[in-house]
Amino acid sequence: MDKTLHSLYYSSLLSESPSIRDNTSRHANRFINSFEMSSMHLLPQQLINQSVFLNTTADETSVADNTLMAAEEDSSLTLYHQFFEANQKYSESEDNVFEMLTEFELLCCDHLIVTSNLMKSRVRHSVESKDMTKLENLFRLERNSWRVFRAMFEDRLKNDANNDEMTDISVALSDKTFVDRLFEREPRLREMQLVVDWLERNQLDDNEEVSKDRIQFYSEGPYYWENTLHALKTQLNDNERKTCPAMDPDAAIRSRLPLNDLDVEDESRLFRYIFQLLRSGQLPDAKDIAQRLGYHWLSAALDGWLLHNDPNYHSNGFKSSKVMEAVEGNANRDLWKYVCWRASKMEGTNVYERAIFAALSGNVATLLPLCTRWSDRLWAYFRSSLDVHIEFELRETAVSRPEAKPRFNVDLPDVYWDNKLTAGDVFREIESRGTVSAVVEESYHQNIQKFVILGDVDSLVNYVYDCAKAVTDKKSLSDTTFAHLLRFFAHLVLSLRQLKANTKRESLCVCILEFYIDFLISKHETELVAFYTSQLPAANQITAYAKLLERVYHEEDRKMCILLAKNANLDINAITMTVVDNVRVKAEEDTPMATELMNTTSGEDKKKINSLDWLLFSEVQEWSEALKQTNALMRSFLLCRKVDAMKEAFQKLPENIVDNVYRQCFRRTGGRELSAEDDNAVREYLCHKSYIQANDAFADWLYCLHNSKPREPPKQTSKRFMDSVAYEQSMKHFELEMNRWKDMLAQQARLTADKIENVLLFPDGGWMADQRSDARVDALRGHQMEELRRQYIPQLVFIAHSIHKSTDNSVECLKLADLVADERKAIYKTFSKELLIDLLKKLRETSIEVLNECSDPLGYPTL
Repeated sequence: MDKTLHSLYYSSLLSESPSIRDNTSRHANRFINSFEMSSMHLLPQQLINQSVFLNTTADETSVADNTLMAAEEDSSLTLYHQFFEANQKYSESEDNVFEMLTEFELLCCDHLIVTSNLMKSRVRHSVESKDMTKLENLFRLERNSWRVFRAMFEDRLKNDANNDEMTDISVALSDKTFVDRLFEREPRLREMQLVVDWLERNQLDDNEEVSKDRIQFYSEGPYYWENTLHALKTQLNDNERKTCPAMDPDAAIRSRLPLNDLDVEDESRLFRYIFQLLRSGQLPDAKDIAQRLGYHWLSAALDGWLLHNDPNYHSNGFKSSKVMEAVEGNANRDLWKYVCWRASKMEGTNVYERAIFAALSGNVATLLPLCTRWSDRLWAYFRSSLDVHIEFELRETAVSRPEAKPRFNVDLPDVYWDNKLTAGDVFREIESRGTVSAVVEESYHQNIQKFVILGDVDSLVNYVYDCAKAVTDKKSLSDTTFAHLLRFFAHLVLSLRQLKANTKRESLCVCILEFYIDFLISKHETELVAFYTSQLPAANQITAYAKLLERVYHEEDRKMCILLAKNANLDINAITMTVVDNVRVKAEEDTPMATELMNTTSGEDKKKINSLDWLLFSEVQEWSEALKQTNALMRSFLLCRKVDAMKEAFQKLPENIVDNVYRQCFRRTGGRELSAEDDNAVREYLCHKSYIQANDAFADWLYCLHNSKPREPPKQTSKRFMDSVAYEQSMKHFELEMNRWKDMLAQQARLTADKIENVLLFPDGGWMADQRSDARVDALRGHQMEELRRQYIPQLVFIAHSIHKSTDNSVECLKLADLVADERKAIYKTFSKELLIDLLKKLRETSIEVLNECSDPLGYPTL
């Protein structure tokens, strides 16, 4: 999907109404502008114009559907890059971590707005919207998680910085001042208030019913029970069913007569709306609505929770100032709370009316039936528990504050004090009621939010790791949901690390990051992979980035990967060596036995050979390691009898590779003596080179033997004189060419025999045998080299015998016996019993032929 199309479509969505524009944050504008806008004229006008969503044909709808689905995918990819940019921007300093967390929250808000608008657009009627609904819910859950994470850790960090400055609450005067100082002193109460504020903020952002079900749309005020009042004034209740005869707030309960049906409906809607405002933390708006609609008693009741504070009074009496300041709060708050508790349990009243007073008085039992969601129950418990904690502290410290204005304490029911719970008690209570969501992604976020609120970092990391490990299976999640969860998990542990949250689960944090890196690799997000890989420990960086490089084949892409790794301060040398080693080892694990060998170079072989290029970039040249890796690859090819592939690998190295190794050693140590490992690697390279030269010479000899031999002219069948002359000329030319061919074949045979002898007579221990014994032991390499000696040295001996015999050089054939039997070379040890028998048979035949030529059995002439 073209990014311009994506951007224009989002722009059209966000500009379709003033309400949408008002709800779009400052960050959303930057989110939209981040897309390229250079080719706007290429977008079909019918997709930009809002009218396309109102009147579309089937074909146009299909096009628009595809446009939206592609826009959704681009939105997800954009979010990965935006989180990467935010992390890169703020990760340099611990002081900016909370700005980064705010940025994360805003990004989720922006994408939530866009996804919601996609869901609302009329073109969605023909598109399956289930996945979009999940995505919208996922952004909402993640936004909430970032909010509580930032709020809780910011408060804890500030509390840790100021833990030595303990606030003295024994000298507090008014209830308000006392509670303010109590919150400064007690982080557990402050955190409970933060949770309540967080839950109310989430509800305010998400509760669309608050904006749809406005009570003022159904009642003009300023009187309540308008229809009942009208019936009383017109005395219609004489002819109709009996209704409430009075207009005071308690009249309906006292008279046990109903209100007018329309008033019952309006009042039910009002209480429901007031409760929604209360749940959203909009208490001032709730008071204003109640007052404007004539429910002055309800507005006063909602105002009764305010803590009393008389600024004119202090420990020595009243202030001497002539200006009297307004008194704040409710001096009889205890009595108000008791009345609210009674009202929350009053039978015959509206269920939402009882819920309002239950929330104000901390009556959880009455509040819970309306709180069916996890977040609602969490709000009910935390709000009620916080209220009980504050009331308990007010009463317990009243005796220790004789200088404060005396308080009148009304006894509250015992069940009220039972709600004095800790945060851990609240979560245990909720879990015992089975309120945790059955939806996988919701349960993930709910449990993460729980551990964040409890401050249990180790359990948080453990749980996030279990979740990340589970979602990598993707058995029950869509690809998009799986990807966004992994992104959230990765940035959560990065934020913990930046906050320096003490955890014993650093290894699990590394695993979580690796899960996300593997996902980014699968999406070919090279730039992101380099950055997140740099957040891993050094050893894990090598493994993780090597996985990416294994999938990169084009030279320009490889150079870009190297540049990104360099900018991220990754160990390029170690990574590139690991890439080559990984590619090679994967094949060695499946190396066939000698009886199942194939000579052709496969596509996998090409990949292994091309992987050597990683070691030859100018930025990462490590000649000794390049030599070792190439040697290892050539060994594996030779074991598979893939000589052509072995030659291709050999040709990847520059011709002056040995000189480069020595020069690099000199630059590092100032001397020319190589380490034992490097010295053996150079020797092995020369062994490979000698074998390639022998193999090429043998191939040339075979070609000369079978393909360049002159053809004898056909025998003459005609008795004509001219034909006889022509035949004689042809035979002379054939004999001349035949002599030339024999000379060339003999010359090529001598050259091939020399090249083979260079292998068989390889100095200082023999071919494929290390000279330095003080090198680090590599069991696999030692086994491979010994196997190569057993496979190729007998083969070369037989080839040498065949070459000498083809040129009638019996003496050289018999000299091979001395060569094989030489104890210094120990070539005979590479022969199996069967091969030795075959070789002796051939030598016996050669000896017989020599004897027939009047020579001794060893080929020397007899006297």
